[in-house]
Amino acid sequence: MNVVVCVKQIPDPAAPQSLDASHNLDRSGKLILDEADTYGVEMALQLVDKAGSGEVTVVSMGAAADVAGLRNALAMGAAKAIIVSDESLRGTDALGTAKVLAAVIARVNPDLVLAATESSDGYTGTTPAQLAQLLGKPECRVERRPRVRIASPGAKAAHHGKRRHPARMGRARVVDHGGCI
Repeated sequence: MNVVVCVKQIPDPAAPQSLDASHNLDRSGKLILDEADTYGVEMALQLVDKAGSGEVTVVSMGAAADVAGLRNALAMGAAKAIIVSDESLRGTDALGTAKVLAAVIARVNPDLVLAATESSDGYTGTTPAQLAQLLGKPECRVERRPRVRIASPGAKAAHHGKRRHPARMGRARVVDHGGCI
C-alpha cells in the first residue's frame, strides 16, 4: 500500500510570531512539521506496515529553504518527501494549495491520501475537502483513530461501527470512522 501524507512545515509555535512586509506569516525562522501531520505520518507508517508492503511519501508546498520538518518525516520512516517551492506560490489560498498538491499527488498515484483537517498556522480546514474533490476521491473525516482492513479489490466490506457503508479508497477500506482524505 502506497500512502501519501500531506504535510505542512510551520513556524515553531514556541517562537514569537510576526507578519512580514506582505502581511503574511513570517516563515524566516525555524520551521517544524505541524503536530497533526506528525500523527498522519505515523498512521501512514502503521498502515503500510499492516499491509505488508508499500511506502509512505510526504508531500508539502512551501519554501525549500528550511526542510527540517520534512527531514523529521523521513526520520520517522517515510520513504520520500516532495516539496513544491516557488516564490509565485507564496501566500496562496487554500484552493490554490489544494490544486498544487493534487497535481503532485496525481503523479505519485497512491492507494491512500492522508491529510490533517487543518494546519495550526492557518486553520482554514478546507484544503482536504478541496483536494479530495480535485482528485476525484471520496473524503472521510476521522475524529478518532480509524481501524483499517486491507482488502483485496473484489472483497466485500464488513460493516463495523456507526457507518453502514465504509468508504472505499483503492484497496484500503476505512472500516471504523472516527479522518483521512
